[in-house]
Amino acid sequence: MASSVYREGENAHSRHPYTVVVRPASQGIAVRDRGGAPLARVLVDLTPLEPGAAQGGLKPLTLELIDELSRLAPDVEFTVFGAAGSAGEGFDGRTNVRWILESADTDAEPPSESLRSRLFRAGGGALPGALRRKLLEGAWARGSQAACHPAAIADPPDVVFSPLMGVRFYTLGAPVVATIPDIQFHDHPEFFPDENRWFRQWLVKMACRYATRIVCISDHALSRLQQEYGIPRERLERIYPVRRPEMPPTVRDTAESPAVLGFKGRRYLLYPANYWPHKNHGNLLTALRLYCDRHPHDDLGLVLTGADGGNGPRIDNEIERLRLREHVITAGYVSQSRLQALLLGASALVFPSLYEGFGMPVLEALAAGVPVLCSASTSLPEVAGDAAIYFDPQDPSDIAQAIEQLLSEPALAARLRAEGPKRASIFGNVEDMARRYLETLQTAHRCGSLVTTPR
Repeated sequence: MASSVYREGENAHSRHPYTVVVRPASQGIAVRDRGGAPLARVLVDLTPLEPGAAQGGLKPLTLELIDELSRLAPDVEFTVFGAAGSAGEGFDGRTNVRWILESADTDAEPPSESLRSRLFRAGGGALPGALRRKLLEGAWARGSQAACHPAAIADPPDVVFSPLMGVRFYTLGAPVVATIPDIQFHDHPEFFPDENRWFRQWLVKMACRYATRIVCISDHALSRLQQEYGIPRERLERIYPVRRPEMPPTVRDTAESPAVLGFKGRRYLLYPANYWPHKNHGNLLTALRLYCDRHPHDDLGLVLTGADGGNGPRIDNEIERLRLREHVITAGYVSQSRLQALLLGASALVFPSLYEGFGMPVLEALAAGVPVLCSASTSLPEVAGDAAIYFDPQDPSDIAQAIEQLLSEPALAARLRAEGPKRASIFGNVEDMARRYLETLQTAHRCGSLVTTPR
């Protein structure tokens, strides 16, 4: 039966009363102000989106979010601005979504930046750190505004949505909603080269300065952002990321995946993660070596999936050094169907990450009824609750002990399989997530831009 959620309140900025009406998905969502025009145009900045698997699960999550937003709000036009060379993928059949791609020459620097860049390229490595950083920040600021497409300027949006952290188009006069998944660069600067860390800091600084609303993907991420940057709580929203349910793996993937990897008939753990430093593959491999030494007759395997990010040789060397070649398979990037087949066939998902803004693989394993072993750090306990076995990710012996506990206690494994889907259900579904984002976009539309004069 049709139902609606009806809320009334007062806009603290303009003192105009407003109404939010949320209709069932079949009717779409209409969100409107009694004191102003309805939200009609959203510019979505996907220029940071990279091809392939370089950004892990962030890419499919973001594309699914935009697709769901466009489905729920058919009267809102979503202009998706992508980088030059982007495939313009997704959203087939969505008449209210259009892609605009940066032309190839938008990578060219504005004339005003040429001197900065020549200085940096000629002797950037020799310049003092503070000066290098200042030159880079100036180039980023001017370059990002120069990349703004003429179509966006000619037909200004009601709201700019930056789901991938960067805030570029704050001079369009429209309010900005930005998602900041975490501030790992602040808490673990050792994982980032100087320029990469500075760039992330600059992105967050721009969001804090110009975004009307900032979305964080966990309470942990929100708390850390507020602690370090002092953002008023009323500008922050916590919206958990949720993906659409995975389709069942193909019969071929279900039958062949373990066999192709050499683990047919063997128990194995699965760790789906790109080979980034914070994913902590080294301590996991050391823990597996400890487990194998304690259980020499156990042929337990470990499957590592994900893009190597340039760290593949280091991981391979560690596998050789620890004499784990018979126990570890590095599968690289695999299709979603094969990944799902590997997950469903695993004895457990093991997730030793040192830092997460959320932890999507943990949520997906919970939903699939696969036992979870994970770090007792950052956002992961917030995701898994009582439906996981936790360990200290810095202590390989503690990781090994968690593996032993799960594999030696069938009743515990059965309990985790039963509790996982219950825990996952509290995060809702992709439609719930999109509704929250749509309400946040409307709130920003109502409150207006924080930029009062062009820069």
